[in-house]
Amino acid sequence: MTTKKASKSRTKKRKVAARPGPLHGKRVMRRGPSGGGNVRTPLAESLRSWRLKHGLSQGAAAEKLLVSKRCYHDWERGNRVPQRAAMARISKALAA
Repeated sequence: MTTKKASKSRTKKRKVAARPGPLHGKRVMRRGPSGGGNVRTPLAESLRSWRLKHGLSQGAAAEKLLVSKRCYHDWERGNRVPQRAAMARISKALAA
């Protein structure tokens, strides 16, 4: 009679890095009532109206807020939520 040795599984558990808040600097997928496109958030609307009021392009607005043009574009479209440091710069700009 032969006996088989029980094979041990050699799977390693991966360590997952802790992430700050659920929306901290991440892309946010929002769908409109028709199922497509983006829904503008109040922040996105405020950024757009501030930019148009001051006659700035998205690139110029991005420079004023010290972010990339792509990042500002995502904020204005409601695709991304700004991080805390950027929110402080945004609030100062909107207040002026």
